[in-house]
Amino acid sequence: MLRIGLVCALFLVLGGCVANMQIGTALTSRGVIDQANLQLGQVLLWNRVEGTTRPIGRIDPERFGRSSPALREQETAAFTGSAKLIGGVDLPDRLRGELESEVANRSQIALRNIRFTSLHGPSNAFYETVRGDDGFWYAELDLDRNGPLRLPDGVFLVIVTEVTRGESLRVTVDRQLDAGGTFTSSIVTARGPVRFRVSDARSLEIASSDGNTNLFAQFQIYATTRGENGIRLLRVDDRMARAELAAAIASGR
Repeated sequence: MLRIGLVCALFLVLGGCVANMQIGTALTSRGVIDQANLQLGQVLLWNRVEGTTRPIGRIDPERFGRSSPALREQETAAFTGSAKLIGGVDLPDRLRGELESEVANRSQIALRNIRFTSLHGPSNAFYETVRGDDGFWYAELDLDRNGPLRLPDGVFLVIVTEVTRGESLRVTVDRQLDAGGTFTSSIVTARGPVRFRVSDARSLEIASSDGNTNLFAQFQIYATTRGENGIRLLRVDDRMARAELAAAIASGR
């Protein structure tokens, strides 16, 4: 460990260690990059305490889905959550947070030939789906018809409310430069400016010859309680919860 520290210190003197940044777990303006191949209308249980998700069923997209009318040939999506520093440099918490925000702000996603499909009224669609097969859903949700209709503490219901499909997805930095290279941050330490690379940029690239592969998934989080007709969904719009769920989905947990 001492040797690694000395080597890094030498690099800093010569021009700076390179911070390895991970961006694939961050939320974007189109939801999460769909590495998990989520489907429109898919319903999951998210255990926030354990950081895991489990698919339990699906709302019929043919019945409740609504597609965008036109193909969008080129579009750019922005990251709305922070990148994550996974190694390469040791920074104080304040500078670490600044670097994670800066990398997210300077990173974008270039898209080609995209369409999106969304659920019309996801909570009502869920209610109708449950009424159509209440035995299945009550068993999957482990809810008692005669008892409190509430999931265990820390467990939430998640509905995939929109999917974006298209030809390609590519992460870039500063809009013109391909990610995967090394860039200079605005953060300057006693040993010089911090440099960074987006380490997972290449693994996030998606290309499809037929132009019809999953690129993004948008979701809505709900808590559950008792309603007049059984299950009642209560929207959870907490920013931190959305970021944690995005990280769990991206990690495949």
